[in-house]
Amino acid sequence: MNFEGKVAVVTGAATGIGEATAHLLAERGAAVLVTDIDDDGGKQVAAAITEAGGRAACTSSSSATFTCW
Repeated sequence: MNFEGKVAVVTGAATGIGEATAHLLAERGAAVLVTDIDDDGGKQVAAAITEAGGRAACTSSSSATFTCW
């Protein structure tokens, strides 16, 4: 599946399944917003995606802090 021109927001992306998902989406062309309560881990994931030629940014957040829930 091709995600060129799409933006993906991946929560819990500093480790595990979230990290793997962020990398996979970036490899398939998506610009990825990496979000996690672990800000340093999220920054590392975003940096790794960028270093591999993808587009990524990081923000620290938790789904528990979203006011729309």
